[in-house]
Amino acid sequence: MGGKIAEKKLEFISIVAINIMWLFLIAVWFLSGFENEIGSLIRTYCFGYGAYGSDVIISKTISMILPPAVITAILIILFFKSKFFRRGIFATTVFLVVLLIPVYIIRTNMVASPPLPVDKEIPTDIKFLDIDGNIFNFSQVGDDEYILTFFYISCHGSCPLIIYEVKRISLKSNIPIVMVSLNPADDVKKLRAFYFENGFKKTVKIIRAEREDLVRFIESLNLSIGIPEKVSENPQIIHPVLFIRCKGNKVLSEVYGLGVLEKF
Repeated sequence: MGGKIAEKKLEFISIVAINIMWLFLIAVWFLSGFENEIGSLIRTYCFGYGAYGSDVIISKTISMILPPAVITAILIILFFKSKFFRRGIFATTVFLVVLLIPVYIIRTNMVASPPLPVDKEIPTDIKFLDIDGNIFNFSQVGDDEYILTFFYISCHGSCPLIIYEVKRISLKSNIPIVMVSLNPADDVKKLRAFYFENGFKKTVKIIRAEREDLVRFIESLNLSIGIPEKVSENPQIIHPVLFIRCKGNKVLSEVYGLGVLEKF
């Protein structure tokens, strides 16, 4: 008798575990549809969209699905003879399918996040260098409108998405774009090579600063970007796909994700 109760408990725990695994996967997939910092990070790091080729995207997607699929298959094989377990698996399947229908509808009809209105100012007293080695500060932009974004050369996470969007904006608009390197180790020579390798238009300006100035600049904009204390060629800097619309030294709005021109 005790053995049957223990077996039923194990079967129940297995059914709960299967539910949790697939619910987690559905939640990740749903959140990846958001055009904000969370959605951008999930698309890049979990599925590889915008950062890698189709082969890596397929590989990453399979690696997300494979563990729960394999574990589910193993548990079904182990407990398939149990009527209780079969009923539990049937109920789980029905529940997940019913849940997927509204999740799919909501995700596919999700309205892109509007630009976030902000009350910030671009500091004009911080010294940067452009790719020609000329001193630049944001007082030089006058009252013109432009887009500000962040990247660094060795970044393979969100930066490919940012570069893609910068090129897309440049093809559709003549609005100036200022790209700030987040890595103080990206010197003028490297940034100049990076600029021409990517074939940016003249409307794109790349600038850099020393670590202290860079930290002060980011803090003044109240952005959640941590610059490592130790400068290195390949730092791990977690930052969102973020585009800031500015006019002079005034920040007008912020957009997370792609489709910047359509949202501004």
